[in-house]
Amino acid sequence: MSNSDDGNSSKPIYDFIIGGWYNQKSAIGRRNDDSLTPDSKQRNTFNTPDICQCDEYRPFWISTTNGVLMMGKGLIVGINVIAEWTDLNPFTIRSIGIYTNWGTIGEWKVQIGVVNNLYDGRFSRCTTNYKAVLNILISKKNTSLLECAVLCDTLLTCIGLNYHNQR
Repeated sequence: MSNSDDGNSSKPIYDFIIGGWYNQKSAIGRRNDDSLTPDSKQRNTFNTPDICQCDEYRPFWISTTNGVLMMGKGLIVGINVIAEWTDLNPFTIRSIGIYTNWGTIGEWKVQIGVVNNLYDGRFSRCTTNYKAVLNILISKKNTSLLECAVLCDTLLTCIGLNYHNQR
């Protein structure tokens, strides 16, 4: 989660790690800038042994409210908290990114709740530098790329599309 809405890596970011350290820990961190010096980073780790399973879909949630950063298991935000950290100097989140780290394969189903119409359903960019695998939420045969893009643009929950012509 970043303070930048245009990919500026010098802006502050929060990172949430689920099942890191060989699936033994999770973490919530903050990076203040892109210097990568020890003073610019803060990370809080939490013991979460075997939280992820390669053969089972497990839902997780992330919440950031007034500097309180939390993540947990399940579908209900605030229930089954696995990690919590309070940032005494929080920033406004302007964009998010999702990735599976360091050669690990991951499959993501993303649900973004819309609060006060702050999320408009658009995906700002897609480059090969940012890798995320999102499950197909809508699958339609015999649909053109334009029809998929228009459909995605009208859905508040769509953050992007992966078009593959199967005609």
